[in-house]
Amino acid sequence: MHYLKMNIFSFLKSIAFISKYTCKVSIFTMLSTLPFYVIAQQNNMDSISNLPYEQLDKYFEKYNIDTSIDLKYARAYLNKAKKDQDTLRIANAFFHLSRCYTDSMSLYYTDSVILFTKEKNYDLYPERGYLLKANYLSYKGNYEEAIKFYYTTHEISIRKNNKLYPYTSKFNIAALKNRLGYTREALGIFKEYATFIETHPVQNQKQLLSISLLNIGTAYFYLGKTDSAEIVIKRGLTLSHSMEDTYLYPNFLILSGANLYKLKKYKRAIDSLNKGKKYFNEQVNIMISNMYLGKTYYALKDYEKAIGYLTSIDSFLVKSGNIELELLETYPVLIEHYKNKKDIEKQLIYTERLLHLDSLYDRKYHNSINLINRRFNIPELVKSREELLKELQQKALSSKRNMYLLLLTCILALLAMAYFIARNRVYKKRFKKVISNAPGKAYEVTVTNKNTADIDESLISEILMKLKKFESSNKFTNKNLTLTALAKELKTNNRYLSKIINENKGCNFANYINDLRIEFAIGKLKTDEKFRAFTIKAIAGEAGFKTAQSFSLTFYKRTGIYPSYFLQQLQKIN
Repeated sequence: MHYLKMNIFSFLKSIAFISKYTCKVSIFTMLSTLPFYVIAQQNNMDSISNLPYEQLDKYFEKYNIDTSIDLKYARAYLNKAKKDQDTLRIANAFFHLSRCYTDSMSLYYTDSVILFTKEKNYDLYPERGYLLKANYLSYKGNYEEAIKFYYTTHEISIRKNNKLYPYTSKFNIAALKNRLGYTREALGIFKEYATFIETHPVQNQKQLLSISLLNIGTAYFYLGKTDSAEIVIKRGLTLSHSMEDTYLYPNFLILSGANLYKLKKYKRAIDSLNKGKKYFNEQVNIMISNMYLGKTYYALKDYEKAIGYLTSIDSFLVKSGNIELELLETYPVLIEHYKNKKDIEKQLIYTERLLHLDSLYDRKYHNSINLINRRFNIPELVKSREELLKELQQKALSSKRNMYLLLLTCILALLAMAYFIARNRVYKKRFKKVISNAPGKAYEVTVTNKNTADIDESLISEILMKLKKFESSNKFTNKNLTLTALAKELKTNNRYLSKIINENKGCNFANYINDLRIEFAIGKLKTDEKFRAFTIKAIAGEAGFKTAQSFSLTFYKRTGIYPSYFLQQLQKIN
C-alpha cells in the first residue's frame, strides 16, 4: 500500500503576481464554482477599452478572481490590443481571459497565448502560456500532459535566464510528486520555493508564502513529522487569517485538524475539522474532513459517528469514480471495525474495494510517476553536466583524467539508454509471444519412455488421463498442493507419478504445477477484466502461489517478462 497523500491541488487558489524580474504567473484554480460566462454590455466595454494599458494591467495585479468583472476588463483589453495590432497585449488579454474559466474555454485562450507568442521572445512569453496550460491539465487530472508542459516551461525559462519561472515549474512538479507519493523529494522543493518568495519582492507575496507553507505543512504531516507540521501550520493559520483568505485559511484548519488527530489531541482535532469543513462546497475537501473526523471519533470509541463519516467516503468513491489516494485510508479502519465485530461479509466487501481502488490508482498514475522521473530529473542532470563543461572550457583547467571520467560517464549513460531500449523491444516481442501462444504448449514434449520403462503402459495412460482431468479442474491453484497429495488423489504412488510427469511433461513436479499456475494466470488476465484489476499479490494468491515474489520469478522464468509489464501491456491493448 502506498503512503496516502493529501490532494495538494485542492489547496491551490487562482493567483497572479509580478516580480522585479517582470515575471507574472498564474496557478490554476482547481475548484472554482464561479459562473463561467458573462456578456458585457457594449457601452461598458467601450468605456473600459478607453482606459490606458497601464490602468488595465494594474487591474489584473490582484489575487482573487471576480469572473463577471474580469471578463469585461479582459475583453475590453483584447479589443483595444487588436485595434492597436499589439501582439504582446493580445497575448496578455488571452492570458487574463483564460483565468476567467475552468472549462474548455480556458484551454482555448491558453492555446491562443501559446500560438501568438511561441515564435516570439517576449519577457513573459511563451513560458507563461505553457505554464498556464500545464496547470489546466493538472486541474483536469491529465498529469502526463501536464508534466510535459511544466518541463517545457522550465526549459524555456532556464534558457532565457528567467529567475522566477524555474521555481514555479519545479513547485508544480513537486505538487504532482507529492500527490503521487514522492513526498520527501517534494518537501525540499517546497522549502526552496518558500525561501525564494520570502527573499524576493513579488506581488501577492503573503498569499504565495501561505500556499508554500500549506504544502510544507502537508509534506511534514505525511512524513510523520507532526511537531514540525504543527509549527508550520500555526504560522500558516496566522498569515492566512490576517489576509482574511477564505480559501487558504480553511485548508490550514483541515490540515491542523488532521495533524491534531495524529497528536492524539482529539477534541481540538474535531473542533478544527468542523470549522474548516464549513467553508467548503467541494466534495473532495468535505470527504477529507469526514475521513479525519471518522478516524478521530473511532479513536474516541464513538463508533456510530465514526462509521457514519467513513461510509460516506466509501459511497463517494464508488459513485464519483474519483479516486483520491488519501481517501483510501478510510478502508483499513472500516476493515478493522468489522473484523472486531466478526462481520466477515462487510469485512470482505471493504477489503475487496480497497484492493480494487488501489490497483486502479496504481494503473492510472503509473505512467505519470515514470514521466516525472524521466522528463524532469534527467534534464536537471544534463543541465548540470553542460554547465560543468562550459566552466571547464572557460577556465581551461580541465585535466585529462576529468575528461576521461566525463567521457566514461557519457558512454555509460548511452549504454544504459541503449540497454533499456533494447530490453523494452525484447519484452514487447516476448509479450506478443505469450499473447499468441495457445494453452498447453509447454507440455508438447518428446516421450522416450526411458524413465517409465518399469511402469505398465496401461497404468501410464490411466495416470495421464487423470492428469489431464486434474489440469482442467484448476485444483493446481491450491497453495498447499504436494506430490504426495496429488498421488493420493490419483490413486497412485509418488515414485510412479514423479516419473510419469518427468517423462511426459518434460519437467519435475514443482515446475509442472508452477507452469499450470502461470498458464492459468495468463489465461485469466487475457479474458477477465476484473482479474486484471487485482494487485500482483492478489493474482499470485488466486493462481496458487504463496508469495508475490515467487509468482513474479516463476512468471519471468516461464515467459521472459514480469507480470507487472504483462499487465501494463494488456491495459494498452484493452
